[in-house]
Amino acid sequence: SRQAFQGYLDVLDGQRAYLLRSDVEDFKGLRTGLDEAVLEGELDAAFDLHERYQQRVEARLEWLLERLDQGLDFSFEGNQRLALDRADTPWATHQDELDTLWTKRLKNAALQLTINRQDAEAREDTDDTRSSEKDDASSGRQKTIEETLRERYESQLSRVRQTKRDDVFDLVMTAVTDTIDPHTDYMSPRESEDFDIQMKLSLEGIGALLQADGEYVKVSSLVPGGPAEKAGVLK
Repeated sequence: SRQAFQGYLDVLDGQRAYLLRSDVEDFKGLRTGLDEAVLEGELDAAFDLHERYQQRVEARLEWLLERLDQGLDFSFEGNQRLALDRADTPWATHQDELDTLWTKRLKNAALQLTINRQDAEAREDTDDTRSSEKDDASSGRQKTIEETLRERYESQLSRVRQTKRDDVFDLVMTAVTDTIDPHTDYMSPRESEDFDIQMKLSLEGIGALLQADGEYVKVSSLVPGGPAEKAGVLK
């Protein structure tokens, strides 16, 4: 039970970036009671822990979006450090500690995008140093760092809000099966179907390629010779 509970926490928040120590302590009964809960089919506490985690994640993503609304005004001078692996870091006791962590993470994300953009512009200058119009057009097409980060966090927030009870059950049961054998995972019917498709390398469909577009899914293209293209109805 202790191993399964720790595994569940690691799956949810392995980098100790969302939950507080008080959150974990609120569900300390699962440390020794998760095994009985699984045997008896009483997983309300495990689902409640996931609900607490999801609340923390949504709140954090909304916090990041609010920071972007205020505008990024970071100076990359100084001697700050950001721990990239926090698996062994103690749980934060106050929200202020996580605010500090996420401020650094946001700054790091902005720095990475800044470097990538400078590298891209440097390559363009090397390719054609005589064409200022090309440089201006390229810069105009590039999204600002704020816009890129906003799209990233909004996308993450949308995915988090689409979590279903089956997804939570997957996480709980995977944590349990991992205590028996690290190569054994629980698969929901949907995951099992996806696994079979990957193993067989075949999928029966209508021949349409789908692509996420914000909160919606759109048909990006039709497979040549596929049923959808032959029917001539879907565009």
